[in-house]
Amino acid sequence: MNTLILVILILELTLFFIASGSIKIFGWPKERYNTQLDFFSKFGLSQNMVTFIGAAELFGAIALWLPNYAGIVGVWILCAISAMVIYGHARFGSWKNGFFSMATFALSGWILYIKSLAMWA
Repeated sequence: MNTLILVILILELTLFFIASGSIKIFGWPKERYNTQLDFFSKFGLSQNMVTFIGAAELFGAIALWLPNYAGIVGVWILCAISAMVIYGHARFGSWKNGFFSMATFALSGWILYIKSLAMWA
């Protein structure tokens, strides 16, 4: 039963970060992409950095399914991205807008904990 819950949570994170990364890489839908680009410009990040972050999100989402260290690196990437977005919302906007990032950070942290335990057990 615990394995089924873990697979469902990994699937949820994978779908979320694939969707989020795809928006940043392909720029579609335009309305959502422009909103994200405006938010990232508050950090002083260029369009190229937004594309790089999207690629990191895609890599992390795919690496979640890989075994051993590759899976742990992928989930670390997703934790780091979520933490940066939480910081950005708290600093440049409203912490309420960072709710989904808080949820993805908590889920990625839990998956990191579970994967680490499984690897070193």
